[in-house]
Amino acid sequence: MKRLIIGTLALLVIAGCAGGGAAIKEGSRLESEGKKAEALAVYEQKAAEMGDSDSESGREVKARAMALRKEMTDSALAEAKKKYGDRPTIASVSDAISVLNKNARYDDQERRIDDTLKKYSAVLSDLQQKQKNRLGSMESAAKDKKWSEALGLLDESLQASPDQSLVQRRQDIISERDASYKDAFTKAIAKKDWQEADKTLEAYSAESPKPSDESINKYKDDIAKLKDQVVFKKANDLVAKRKYYKAYLMLKDSKMGEGDKRMEDLCKTGAEYYKQKAADEIAKGDDRVPFAYIAVLKGMAMAPDDSDLFDLHRDIEDKLEKQIKVQIAVSTFDSPATDPDAGRRFSDELISYLVQRLPYGIEVLERSKIDLLLKESGVELKDVSRQLGAKLFIIGNVNDLNIEHKRYESKESVEGYNETTENYQYEAAAGGDEDKADKAKAGAPKAITKKIPVDIQYTKGSEKVRGNMSTSVRIFDSEKGSIAFAEQFKSAQEVEDKFQEGVNRSHVKVDADPLDLPADSEIKERIMGDMVDKVAAVVLKLFEMREWRYYENVKYRMDRRETTRAVDEAAKGYLYCVKGGIPEDNEWFGKLKQAALIDLTE
Repeated sequence: MKRLIIGTLALLVIAGCAGGGAAIKEGSRLESEGKKAEALAVYEQKAAEMGDSDSESGREVKARAMALRKEMTDSALAEAKKKYGDRPTIASVSDAISVLNKNARYDDQERRIDDTLKKYSAVLSDLQQKQKNRLGSMESAAKDKKWSEALGLLDESLQASPDQSLVQRRQDIISERDASYKDAFTKAIAKKDWQEADKTLEAYSAESPKPSDESINKYKDDIAKLKDQVVFKKANDLVAKRKYYKAYLMLKDSKMGEGDKRMEDLCKTGAEYYKQKAADEIAKGDDRVPFAYIAVLKGMAMAPDDSDLFDLHRDIEDKLEKQIKVQIAVSTFDSPATDPDAGRRFSDELISYLVQRLPYGIEVLERSKIDLLLKESGVELKDVSRQLGAKLFIIGNVNDLNIEHKRYESKESVEGYNETTENYQYEAAAGGDEDKADKAKAGAPKAITKKIPVDIQYTKGSEKVRGNMSTSVRIFDSEKGSIAFAEQFKSAQEVEDKFQEGVNRSHVKVDADPLDLPADSEIKERIMGDMVDKVAAVVLKLFEMREWRYYENVKYRMDRRETTRAVDEAAKGYLYCVKGGIPEDNEWFGKLKQAALIDLTE
């Protein structure tokens, strides 16, 4: 009976081994044919049949099943990653998720496919929400006729999800855009408003995607016809009134004059007219130089290559430039008795400072010439100003310029120093006996420190230096014949430093700290520099924003209907802006140009 049981068990083991081997063989064949799913099924079915069998073939079947799952998971993840791409879109992420779902049943023990599915699903949800928001913004932009913005958002949406409905929506928006511009353009043409038509065409041409050349060219033709009817008619009316420059600007702004013979004829006639007008005005005397300048400016704009106009412009500009220059005089300031040269030094520094900072056209007269005239007895400021041609006369006194020193010092003493020597009692107490030596060392120090008294003194303290300056300034306005400004300025500087004598004896050393203060002359220079800043700020303020001041004068004269004087101010203001380097986009430069070339003279 025992033999029968043993034999039966042996047969079962052999049968199991034989079954495992067959599965391995079949699975290997399927793998070699690329049928990995079928091979995995064979391995896992045999592993299930063998249960917990610990046979060698059983372990191999399970190992092959696990390895194949890992390989299939790797392959699925690699394919999904490729579909996902470097810049994921709704379409690419959806494709990647599809790959993972297809291979989810082959996920390995680490559940990597499942984890990646969760990650990609979250990304897809975020992309879909962004797409929803983007499409909402696109529709809002289209409703507000922000066509480029709407189409840009739609193109982004198409990249995220190339849906056929979005392609159709894109075509619809372009049609809506073209219809909207057509309506606006038709209304502008009907009103004969070529400027509005120009703006509409400019905006239409700038749209993205760009409209067809055919539609743009049709609008251009319609505008050209309108301008030919409206602009040239107005230009002819202006020419009849000899307002050539205004007609020229109209044609130039309309862009109709380029290459048109009518524009060429206008420029030729206009340039000759303004050339003659400038010559006539300059012949009338210096009072008419501003009118001549404006006329020659217009002629130069219409015929920039005309050599006669160029020469005339140069000569007239030179004459007008003399008229816009303003001269100021700075006399030698009176000096205090304590510093007889202070006034001269202050005046020279003030002049140097002003020359470097005053705007174009403001000149400072030579001081020596001023002083010479002031020395003449009985001469009044208004007479000196008239002789010098100075608008402003700066005079004054340096009332005070002094330096004060305050020194505080005290005597310090060195009470003594410490000296350390060997303790001879220490060695004597030891006496060569080790026991005694130990007791002696315990009761007596090996070295002795004594304080040696000395009688050494040194000086230490501090010194404070304060400089003071007081200056009275008066500014005389020769045009008004009175003092326009009077004020007293003060300036002060204070510096302080500590000092200490040094001691260098055999056993006593104190580091020296010498006094380090600027010289009195240097402090005076600092104070005077500060005073110059204060006084110069007052003078510079009188001439700041000259372009604005010129325009305010123009307005004032226009309000009083003093046209001649308004033209005078406008011409001088325009030339100041040109020569002074005022940017063309400056508000006041633009207003002066409008007043000089159009409002007052056309």
